[in-house]
Amino acid sequence: MFRRVYNNTLYVVLRLVYIRYIKYVLCSQLRYDGYVTAAQSVSHTIASYPPTSPSSRLSHLVQLGLKVEGEGK
Repeated sequence: MFRRVYNNTLYVVLRLVYIRYIKYVLCSQLRYDGYVTAAQSVSHTIASYPPTSPSSRLSHLVQLGLKVEGEGK
C-alpha cells in the first residue's frame, strides 16, 4: 500500500514539475522569437515565476525530437 501511494505521489510531483517546465520554456521561446507582448500575456496568465528570459530551448527540443522521429522510420 505504501509503495502505491509513494508511486502515485511521485508521479503527481513529476507531472507538475514537467508542466511547469513546459510553460516556462514556452514563454521563454516566445520572448526569443520576439513575441514579447504574447510572452508577457502567457506568463501573466499562468503566473510564471521567476520571469522568463529569452531562450531557444523549446525550438532546440523540437528539432531533436523531429530528428529522432525521422531516424526511427
